[in-house]
Amino acid sequence: MLRSLYIQNYALIEKLDISFETGFSVITGETGAGKSIILGAIGLLLGQRADVKAIRHGASKCIIEARFDISAYGMRPFFEENELEYDIKSDYCRNYCHCRCNWSTGNDASIRTV
Repeated sequence: MLRSLYIQNYALIEKLDISFETGFSVITGETGAGKSIILGAIGLLLGQRADVKAIRHGASKCIIEARFDISAYGMRPFFEENELEYDIKSDYCRNYCHCRCNWSTGNDASIRTV
């Protein structure tokens, strides 16, 4: 379950920090309010290819971070065997992308595996 999401300099978002509590959460808003932008940022965390055009105008990079609670999914052994924590961070710059799981650098494919 997604516990928190931090987005900085992605598309129209200058800075966004959301914490999700246990239970059902809904993101609502008017047409054009940015719901799809938030979903696009989550997609990048899950290994989708990045486009430098998504970096907010005037910024040199965007940062997307998420923390997940995986206790209900039986994934703890996988994370322990691979010495991973349960947070994912991606930095997208105009010339490169860094994807990290537990601050260990990986690529889009390794993040998709997780």
